[in-house]
Amino acid sequence: MMNNKSNNNWMNQPSWPYIVGLVFVLYLFFKFYDPSSSTRSKSAVYNLSPYELLNEYKSNEAAADKKYLGKIISVSGAITDISSEDIRLNEDVVCNFEGKEKDKLANLHTGDRITIKGECAGKFLWTVHLKYSIIQ
Repeated sequence: MMNNKSNNNWMNQPSWPYIVGLVFVLYLFFKFYDPSSSTRSKSAVYNLSPYELLNEYKSNEAAADKKYLGKIISVSGAITDISSEDIRLNEDVVCNFEGKEKDKLANLHTGDRITIKGECAGKFLWTVHLKYSIIQ
């Protein structure tokens, strides 16, 4: 005769507390992790205008990547576009914000001149991108 009890019920398995614990740890990590905190603690290696940065990429993208990619740089210019997650400076540089830094975007306006520090993510299509950006 077959036993009607199912041994496949995952709640009866001893590993379910580990799964719940892992989910909880991941939740806490993504709730409180602020990727821009690493940008805040580092000094900018280069200070540029959006025009200077884009022109270096247009001249020689490989050389510009070697010089800037993955490095913290500071870019000063006029805001030409603002969304809920990023700012475009002089139409040339897109600066992406995460975490608490995104809240600061609501206080900015098109035409404001600002300095932004972030990690250079390289050129995509017609613009250079900075990630983990902060407003200085």
